[in-house]
Amino acid sequence: MGNKEVLDSDQVRARMIQMEYKELTESEIRRIYIEETGTEPPANITVYSSDDYPELREGDYYSGFDGSAIHFYDEEKGINQVYTITRGSEGSEKDSWKPKDWFYNLFGIGLGQNASQLEDAGTFVDYVMIDVERVDTNIPLKSLGMGHSLGGNLITTLQLVTGQFDNVYAVNHIPPSMYQLVHSDPLFALRVSEEFNINLTNNFNNIYDIDPTELKEFTEAYYKERIDETTINRLNMEEDLLYAMWGLSGFIDIGVGDPMNSIEGFDGLHDFMSHISDEDMRIVRLYFAQFVQGYNKDGFDGAIREIMGLRSDFIDDFADIYSAYSNTNIFTAAWSTRNLKAKMTFTIWPMLWDMGKKVPQLYDDLVVLYNNIDPLLDALVDLEVITPLERQEIKRSLGEILESVGNIKSYLKRSLQQSWSDRIQSVYIIYQEYNNIMANVDNIKLHTEGLMAYFGLSADAHKMTHVVNALGKNNGENVMRVYEGGDMYFIKPQDVSQQGDSLLDRLKEMPKSGESLLSELREALSGGKGLGNLLPMSWLGLAGFSAMQSFLGVNQPIKVNISSAVRIYQKGQSTCDDIKSEVAKLKRLYESEYEEGFSNWKSALTTKMNNMEQSPRSYQQEFFGHYPPSAKKIWKITKITVHEEVEPLPAALTENFDSIFAYYEEEVADTLARVELIKESIETLFSEEEEISQLFTLTY
Repeated sequence: MGNKEVLDSDQVRARMIQMEYKELTESEIRRIYIEETGTEPPANITVYSSDDYPELREGDYYSGFDGSAIHFYDEEKGINQVYTITRGSEGSEKDSWKPKDWFYNLFGIGLGQNASQLEDAGTFVDYVMIDVERVDTNIPLKSLGMGHSLGGNLITTLQLVTGQFDNVYAVNHIPPSMYQLVHSDPLFALRVSEEFNINLTNNFNNIYDIDPTELKEFTEAYYKERIDETTINRLNMEEDLLYAMWGLSGFIDIGVGDPMNSIEGFDGLHDFMSHISDEDMRIVRLYFAQFVQGYNKDGFDGAIREIMGLRSDFIDDFADIYSAYSNTNIFTAAWSTRNLKAKMTFTIWPMLWDMGKKVPQLYDDLVVLYNNIDPLLDALVDLEVITPLERQEIKRSLGEILESVGNIKSYLKRSLQQSWSDRIQSVYIIYQEYNNIMANVDNIKLHTEGLMAYFGLSADAHKMTHVVNALGKNNGENVMRVYEGGDMYFIKPQDVSQQGDSLLDRLKEMPKSGESLLSELREALSGGKGLGNLLPMSWLGLAGFSAMQSFLGVNQPIKVNISSAVRIYQKGQSTCDDIKSEVAKLKRLYESEYEEGFSNWKSALTTKMNNMEQSPRSYQQEFFGHYPPSAKKIWKITKITVHEEVEPLPAALTENFDSIFAYYEEEVADTLARVELIKESIETLFSEEEEISQLFTLTY
């Protein structure tokens, strides 16, 4: 195999990236590799997680970066490779409502004024390389990168800035932003300053004044000259929302790989995005740029404080109390809560003060947005994404949201002159206005279902689940592969239904299920040591039957959970082996305790009887007891005849045991046959899949 890339197909790479969102383990990596290739993976697989490096969590705030790395090493095959996987955006941080990744997407990529996740990704790669290079080997180390969404942006941008990977693979990724490259790459920033004669040191926002088309051409030319563009491999769904964003100003087009159409009749959101001009994007960037300092200092909390003056920790405390008490006594509850009272004393005043300054500006910005949103709504009507009536409802709800924000502004202004108790009451009223805002947001959602359906399709096309399924359906073979819950399914047209019915009939005719075997064996053996291994038998028979039923239906495509079938087969094999071992132990115990014991007892008894007949005088004292020597001449035993026959073991006993053992052995054989039948059936149904038989024999 040499040092050829281990993960050498889009499908296997995509499944590894998908699994990284859950948890990458050596076992799962082996399973996916075997399922996709039908061959054994390299001998040694080591997984590194960003969670293993607490240094990445140090500092004033956690950037939100997460990722993993897989080291494949096989000295015999000449393999020494590291795949770094940078994770994409997650809805919110674990145990928190704060969407840190999405704020990084805005401030770090969209505006290009924060590089915390990119720096952490680079540090993670460095840490992993230090650990991997401790392996004493002469095989050159190959470094590769993979990532989805934000993760694809991180790995691609790292490659542009450092060129450290042999290849990177980005899936449905946020394209690199020329602004983040200016911020992250000092040499490129210097070239941009010289080329466009601008000073970015004192005001980075000057970058947005450069004609975006000219800056894009310059950026792409610079990096295409600096690195081999073919080391950046892209896999994008044409319908993905992020792919539609490629046409927006600020993003560059670099790398190789054509987009893939994966939803028939849907071309994505390119038409919608085309209504957003370069000038619109410049205005949006300049608007959010005024909050960058807060984000760079304190992350998500700092950005929220800069935008609205809110303290997110105070929101958490207040929301907890609001949910715990009724509306009528929220004031008393809040004031009587000692910890909150102390926090209010030191937090609520500065928070209200900040909000008193921030919210009026936010209100003015929303007024501008409200007064200029008609062209965008008209475009949605023209595209037939929403109806004129829905347009009217959307505009009305936006107006009510604006009114609630205006009320909040008034309450805030009033609260600055209020007593402490009145200020707390103001917080409660503001909270009610917030609820009104959220009700109108729900109304907007209701009347934008058509738009949401477009965005929903686009959002679905963005997910890794969609990507791996699209790849499975697009493999050009008769058998499609789909993936659900991390498992692999084969689907093929119903052209073998008759064969399937025959297989089902054979299953139905099998005498007993594994469940009956288990219950009877457990009862007979009274739960002896080692029988815990027999428990999986309870599902073995039922699961096998269910697995077969799942794909046997008239005029329905045949769909089989291959991952589950392999698990059933391998678990069934090992469980039956355990049962056979336990039955063999019990058989040996029966032979030792009953058959051999009886034989030994019979042999000892026969010896005793023979001895009595051959040496009768030896038993004189035993029969007559102790008597005087003169009496020996009168009472003397001269002959003993033993009238005794030793009967063999009762036939009922031996036959019962023989029957029990034969019964269990037959049951195990039946269960193995059932498991083997599932394997043979699947191999027959999907005989065109060359690696299908290997899946059942390779263990992970």
